[in-house]
Amino acid sequence: MDPGQQYLCSGMTKVQLAHLNEAGIEKQFAAGTQIVRAGDSADCLYFILSGEVEVLVDTDAGKQLRLATLGAGTVFGEVDLVNRERRTANVTATMDSVCLQVCFDALEDGVKTKMLVNMASYLASKIQQDTELMHYLG
Repeated sequence: MDPGQQYLCSGMTKVQLAHLNEAGIEKQFAAGTQIVRAGDSADCLYFILSGEVEVLVDTDAGKQLRLATLGAGTVFGEVDLVNRERRTANVTATMDSVCLQVCFDALEDGVKTKMLVNMASYLASKIQQDTELMHYLG
């Protein structure tokens, strides 16, 4: 999976995509490995190149709730590009996985800006879809 095909990278130039790939570090995670923990510092995002991960949150009742299962071609940790606070969920590899870890501080400002614009556009379309669904369900 090429990160350039991911929504965050839409409209990036070849130079920007090359910078993104150079800024990233390819990491391998065995099945069962916890990649990020809720509460950890949020300073990187991960493009999933192969494999699969689960995004989980701990509930007040002491259980884990699965928010999503993500596979190759998706990304996690991108919201932290905006708020740069602490991780809000745990992410665990459900099978052997390879991710491109990209730390925010390694990115050029133009690449960060493009990612933020793409994220805003994506979230706006999700809100629109959800609103249309609510109208339909009425």
